[in-house]
Amino acid sequence: MEWLKDEKFDIAFPHMYSLCAVGLVKAANIPTWIWLNSGVILDYIAAIIGVPLTPSYVPPMHMQSTDEMSFYERAKSFVGHTINQFYWPMNMPVTETQIFREEVDPNFPNLLDLARECPLVMTGSNILYELPRPTLAKVVHIGGIGMQFKHAKPLTGEFAEIVDKAKGIFVFSFGSVAGAHEMPQHMKHAFLDAFREFPDYHIIMRYEADDLDEVKPTNLHLYKWMPQQDLLAHNKTVAIITHGGYNTIQESLAVGVPMITMPLFADQCKNSMMAKKRGFAVYLNKGNINKETVVEAMREVIDNPEYLQNVKRMSAMVKNAPLSPEQLLIRWTEFVAEFKTLDNLVGQTDFTRQMQVIQIPADKAKDE
Repeated sequence: MEWLKDEKFDIAFPHMYSLCAVGLVKAANIPTWIWLNSGVILDYIAAIIGVPLTPSYVPPMHMQSTDEMSFYERAKSFVGHTINQFYWPMNMPVTETQIFREEVDPNFPNLLDLARECPLVMTGSNILYELPRPTLAKVVHIGGIGMQFKHAKPLTGEFAEIVDKAKGIFVFSFGSVAGAHEMPQHMKHAFLDAFREFPDYHIIMRYEADDLDEVKPTNLHLYKWMPQQDLLAHNKTVAIITHGGYNTIQESLAVGVPMITMPLFADQCKNSMMAKKRGFAVYLNKGNINKETVVEAMREVIDNPEYLQNVKRMSAMVKNAPLSPEQLLIRWTEFVAEFKTLDNLVGQTDFTRQMQVIQIPADKAKDE
């Protein structure tokens, strides 16, 4: 804390997962801050700062829906938002506020009050392809920042040999959080059986185990590491099979490669439904993975040229946007650093009014 104070930072970027970092900004006397969301704005952050969460066309982040929902989906969305709104604040903010009152100042403000006064929110989403929803001027979208593939290189060695002999290639990666080697056995064999149906196409897969070495088809190549950017940038790449993380979606859009998404958890469901609605991804439900569904998804992206057309068009739109994500990041950061509070963008919300009933006085919080 002494180091954090002594540095005399002009602005801070607290991360989205809890209010602890918001408290650190206050405790270190940093004059202003921007709440950073690595993907779309989280539902609880939207509720705190006053972004409307209209259940009829804004589904909860973990829900497999778009803004166009059936009656059942709208009812499910309403229940989900209600649970999220009342469950989350009953836990972390009270506990974290008490920690600051014990460690920093007995009269430290409630973290929910500090969060409500947030000057600006930056999200890793992009208005050009994100699902429509109500928003506020204080929410700035910087999705795609850094996704320029400046360092993509021509393939060499084994990877070049694989691509040269293939009619086309699929890149298969579930990112760094959930490795493909951790899939249930029935899922693994569903993909293996499906890949055998496409002998002219080769699949380069990030896979950190050796249990498939003796049973995999000849057109499947397993690597613990692969040059993903170089592979995506190659003109023989048909699609990437992915979990639907926002980073992978933005990489695919940057280079113009369709996707086959199999979301696993968190925002991946919403991301995948968004990509499907925009017409540049085929959606695979992880609860219905078998040879037939995988073959159908691969054949769809191979045979239907609209996926490539849609992703190329969206890629061109992102690259030619009037303001780049880098420009938005720099200009808004400088703006907030200059004006500090942006009181004209802060408003009381029904959410924070409701949450005042659970704000526990400092001398009773620990016992409660």
